[in-house]
Amino acid sequence: MASPDGTVTEYIPQNVGIRSFAIEDGLMKVNGKRVVFHGMNRHEFGARGRVMTREETESDLKLLKAAGFNAIRTSHYPNSSFFYELADTYGFYVIDEMNLESHGSWSAHIRGEITAEQVIPGSHPEWRDTLLDRATSMLERDKNHPSIVIWSCGNESFGGSNIAAVADYFRATDSRPVHYEGVTFDNRFPESTDIHSQMYTPAEKIEEFIAANPDKPFIVCEFAHAMGNSFGAVHKYVDLAYREPLFQGFFIWDFADQTLALTDRHGNTFAGYGGDFGESPHDAEFSANGLFFADRTPKPFLQEVKYLFQPLHITVERDGFEVTNRHLFTPTSAYECVVTLAREGRELASGVVATDVAPGESSRFPLPFDLPTAGGEFTLDVSFRQRTSTAWAGAGHEVAFGQGVLGTRPIDGAASPDPARRAGAGGTAAGPLRRST
Repeated sequence: MASPDGTVTEYIPQNVGIRSFAIEDGLMKVNGKRVVFHGMNRHEFGARGRVMTREETESDLKLLKAAGFNAIRTSHYPNSSFFYELADTYGFYVIDEMNLESHGSWSAHIRGEITAEQVIPGSHPEWRDTLLDRATSMLERDKNHPSIVIWSCGNESFGGSNIAAVADYFRATDSRPVHYEGVTFDNRFPESTDIHSQMYTPAEKIEEFIAANPDKPFIVCEFAHAMGNSFGAVHKYVDLAYREPLFQGFFIWDFADQTLALTDRHGNTFAGYGGDFGESPHDAEFSANGLFFADRTPKPFLQEVKYLFQPLHITVERDGFEVTNRHLFTPTSAYECVVTLAREGRELASGVVATDVAPGESSRFPLPFDLPTAGGEFTLDVSFRQRTSTAWAGAGHEVAFGQGVLGTRPIDGAASPDPARRAGAGGTAAGPLRRST
């Protein structure tokens, strides 16, 4: 910032990045490569509610990175500025979402209580400047962050000319694509989005929709609602994304439970939500629907997410293993590949296999040791691990794994095979082992 006489009065340094992101040949591409979003919806919410520190936010992003996520939707408002700085650093793709949700008004229309023309903000002229002001504030503040690849017009606010005007503003001011899911329910202004976007649509219905509407790429901006004993069938979405080019990703709802610490009459601290503060109305357990508990302890289904979202798809068989590299720019040689043979959990042999599978390619590799002739149930584990420490995980962190099960579990009283010792550096092991044929 400079004064009228040209004197610099304020100087704010900002890191920038260089990359391309655009819809090319009908697909969203990063530096010319089709991308699949392994995404998360994340509320900016922590132990003190809406007040998150930079350190707490960085810890959240490390958890997501280590679990295989590559994208975040700022549901449903712009985040603190340091979030975007951290997203740039850790390499996330971000959907930056404008602060807009009029779910109550939209729901009233769905229930038949008001007309489409009465929904807020709709096409009401008194709302137009307010929406454009919010869009301008978000874009001007955040535009230099390379992590942001998509602008979102808001969440669950039906449709109308005001939201279409916001989309037009984004396109006139910046080159990044525009997202809005509400056209699913109000398609009077389909130009409100450059991307077909829906919520909680079954995978088979997505495939049907894409076949009938191939004019735009498709994402599910919310799916796999992580509440209670939910979270099934996520593998169907992942399989579809790598089979159907127009289906380009998914964003889980959501990151962590939104609860606050309370103390009961016995002096015990517990996580309070859904009426525990005496509030009414409230959303009951609908604030406790994260992959992580409020204290960031992972819930059990995070294990499934990490496996499904891993960047390498690994198939293990008796005669070797196949690796498909789903990275866009990183070869498998960036990781150490360790293959381990075990019998009912006891390691018998292990070895390191050199791999160099280019992004988007597949290759097969032989096992680094012989297989046993004795009976029993054996496992072959293929693990890709970080060679060195990064900002988000230490050396040895497992990035991807695959497992094959060989043989059958012995009946009670059956003789165990002769013991075998751990393989040496060359990947061989003692004991009754032979090369698989």
